[in-house]
Amino acid sequence: MPETRFEDLPEVLKNVRTRPLFVMHLKVRPLVVVGATPGGNRRIGLVPGGSFEGERLSGQVIDGGSDWQAVRTDGSTALDVRLVLKTNDDAMIAMTYRGIRHGTAEVLARLNRGEIPRFVWKASLHRLCVLDTRQTPVVSNVHLI
Repeated sequence: MPETRFEDLPEVLKNVRTRPLFVMHLKVRPLVVVGATPGGNRRIGLVPGGSFEGERLSGQVIDGGSDWQAVRTDGSTALDVRLVLKTNDDAMIAMTYRGIRHGTAEVLARLNRGEIPRFVWKASLHRLCVLDTRQTPVVSNVHLI
């Protein structure tokens, strides 16, 4: 296999381009702690609703969403979120995303004590979310990739 250097790549492969899709505010009930499982310490955040607003897509988050979390032995938290969005023109969108919140032991301890903002970066093939989970509603800024 030939060796490829970064500087030899076409420009489209050197940079990720995004554009804002919407900002989402989620109401999240206090976490339901399931406890220790083989996959980590499980907890679930139930989402009774919220809203999202963007230039091309706006509407409401429908009651019934959830944020399944697994706190892993390295201190990181794996996220599996599933929501239903209803746009202002009544289209229904099933939205899922997965991510990992992580940091050094010191940073995670400060996050858990509420001393610094909780920003969680999540990526998929289609979008990138930046979340602030310090407050209710949780605020998400979602970009298309």
